[in-house]
Amino acid sequence: MRPANRRLLDWLDRAAPERRLLRRALGASVVASVSGSVLSVGALGLLVASSGEPGLRSVAVALVVIELVAFARSPLRYLERRSTHRLGFAAVTTWRAWLTTTVAQWPARRYVRARSGDLLERALGDTDELQDLWVRAVVPVVGTLVGTVLADLVVATLGPWPHFVPAALLLGIVQVIGVAVQWGSLERLVAIDARRRRARAAFRDVSLEAETLGAELRALGHLEVLEGELRARAAELAAAERAAERSQWFGPFAAVMTTLAALAVVAFTTPTASDLSRALALLLALATADSLAVVSAGVVTDVRVSAAAERLEELDTPVSGAHEWNGDTTLHALDVVVNEPARVALSGPRTVAPGRRVAVTGPSGSGKSTLLRVLAGLDVPDGGSVTLGNCPVSELPDEQRPLVYVPSDPRFLDGLLFDALRLGRIVTHNLSDDLARVGLPSDESTRVEGWSRGQAQRLAVVRALATSPAVVVLDEPTSGLGPSDTDAVTALLESAGVTVIVATHDERLVAWCDEVWSLA
Repeated sequence: MRPANRRLLDWLDRAAPERRLLRRALGASVVASVSGSVLSVGALGLLVASSGEPGLRSVAVALVVIELVAFARSPLRYLERRSTHRLGFAAVTTWRAWLTTTVAQWPARRYVRARSGDLLERALGDTDELQDLWVRAVVPVVGTLVGTVLADLVVATLGPWPHFVPAALLLGIVQVIGVAVQWGSLERLVAIDARRRRARAAFRDVSLEAETLGAELRALGHLEVLEGELRARAAELAAAERAAERSQWFGPFAAVMTTLAALAVVAFTTPTASDLSRALALLLALATADSLAVVSAGVVTDVRVSAAAERLEELDTPVSGAHEWNGDTTLHALDVVVNEPARVALSGPRTVAPGRRVAVTGPSGSGKSTLLRVLAGLDVPDGGSVTLGNCPVSELPDEQRPLVYVPSDPRFLDGLLFDALRLGRIVTHNLSDDLARVGLPSDESTRVEGWSRGQAQRLAVVRALATSPAVVVLDEPTSGLGPSDTDAVTALLESAGVTVIVATHDERLVAWCDEVWSLA
């Protein structure tokens, strides 16, 4: 497992925050933190100074200053919150763009395994969790620490130079140790949280097994095996939960002990100071509790965010080294093997020259669709290779991709017909002519809502040819078409001069092809 500190820094860097917004948020946080100390010190100072019966003007000036600081503190806190939330929202946008780009590189089989909804939960919940890096961790912690340093400098100037300097230095050392102890606990807290998450997942899995297999195991007389496994997982979960609950006391305990040490340092290093100076120094030392409480809350946030970041990183798919495609549109398939969901094999070298048409046939369940996804580069074979010219089909350039895939059940976004055809494409074909050739309307105001399966299949072929690809891979493109519509689709493909690889049960389509690959 990667260190939590390294992971969080990487995600902060990936957020690429706007520098101006970051400076504004940090500045507002620092000033708001300092204003809190000013209010505390000013109130006590005014109270002590009033005992000496100062002039009315002095009291009025002090009151005005304190009121101005108190009035300004709320807008500053608002500015801090507004800026940090804007940072968080911008980061969520950047992180979700990263996630979309990452998931777009998945092979088709991984999409099938992610259909349970976990992917959506991570895309929404975990990326939202990450924005707390700004809102509850980075900005408030940095602002509080800077405010604490400034408070220590004030302690050094409370009395004649350099009487309070040792107290300020020792106070700073104690606070640094307290922050280091809090921050140093991050890795341990992350490990405890990870243990709890694993225990919860294991208990959930066994519970689902019990629900699914309980009746069968009871009938076979082996229910005690499942019960023993369930008890073991429950014990692991209980132990992990207890460890997580105990860890929650560490931050507050460390904050209290550090604050007591800070108060002791000031008390023992300023025995000869005036009552007012000593009281102000003790009050600033007492503010250590608030500072460490913010740091402790930041560490707790980082633990939660680290878990979300770890789950998102599990979705990352390393991109293979880039291949320069040489423009050759000859398709080469060599000993292709796919093991999921059932074994599919295409033995020997197979070559499809430019402009050739290949029919992939076989009974239902023989793996035609699985093979087509591999040939189209949507999935990676478990054995063998598929290349277009010198480049693996899974690594062909995305810009004006020379190979396109048409699924057996094509889908379109509701809306205008030409928007559905042009979306995300640089169109080089005459769409109106192609639509007319397959018997579809070509009016600019036509919408695609409520179209039949046959209409959608013909429209999918037109969409596939819109960018003038070299190779078109089609899965059962005529299963919903009659003879005349099938002839129109084959005529359009033939006129485009593309290489065609088609999985089909349609004898008319098989007869139209130049070659047949039969799967057992």
